[in-house]
Amino acid sequence: MKVIGFNQLGKKKKMPKVKIYCIGNVFKVTFCILAVSILLLVGNLAISNFFANIHASLERFVNSFVDLIV
Repeated sequence: MKVIGFNQLGKKKKMPKVKIYCIGNVFKVTFCILAVSILLLVGNLAISNFFANIHASLERFVNSFVDLIV
């Protein structure tokens, strides 16, 4: 049998550090889009028929888009 020292058992492996670089222009645009989408979702949650309103708004969007193309 091999004897393992206590010092070897207590050593933790060092994890490499992950660096995330964020470009200011991309971050600001992404943050604004997320903020607007969250505000829209919260506004729709205030209305009782949340899913009905989403379905109707998507249907209106598709109809208006098709009308613009045709």
